[in-house]
Amino acid sequence: MRVHQRILSTGFVFATASALFLGLAPAASAGTNTGYVRTKDGNPGGKAAFFHKGDKISVCDINHDGYYAQAELHTSARKVITVTAKGHGNCTTKSKNLPEGTRVYVYVFLRKDGSRKKYWPAASQGWAKA
Repeated sequence: MRVHQRILSTGFVFATASALFLGLAPAASAGTNTGYVRTKDGNPGGKAAFFHKGDKISVCDINHDGYYAQAELHTSARKVITVTAKGHGNCTTKSKNLPEGTRVYVYVFLRKDGSRKKYWPAASQGWAKA
């Protein structure tokens, strides 16, 4: 009888410890996407978005207008990555390993070859999470 009680006691302790361990595990941080942000010209020539799965930023040149699309991924502290798509219909995607939960936003604009000016810039509304 004592052996049976000891087995039950050990089982109870193990089950309780397991439940506490699993119950106190930190929740996974769910990332978010920005959705596409479009340049602010009358017929948007560029669009960009951040995708949390793989920490990717994608930019597309969506008009045949003599400009190319460029996007930047920013955190609250700095610019993290720049990506460029040249030529109507072309898209480019880059990834950057970011710590989980990092807040980011996307900034998209158009450029002309040989110019440093940013045309019709637009930024994502709110922050996304890596």
